[in-house]
Amino acid sequence: SVIAHGLGLTSVPLAAAMLAVLALLITLITFRQTGNPDLAPATH
Repeated sequence: SVIAHGLGLTSVPLAAAMLAVLALLITLITFRQTGNPDLAPATH
């Protein structure tokens, strides 16, 4: 159907956006842990 086709087209960019956000959060978390040891004493 047309609706199913539309959902298939929109699910791809949504999944890509979610992956991009997850990657950004992971990089921010790792950057904070490695760049600011004072804020992450558990890593020592």
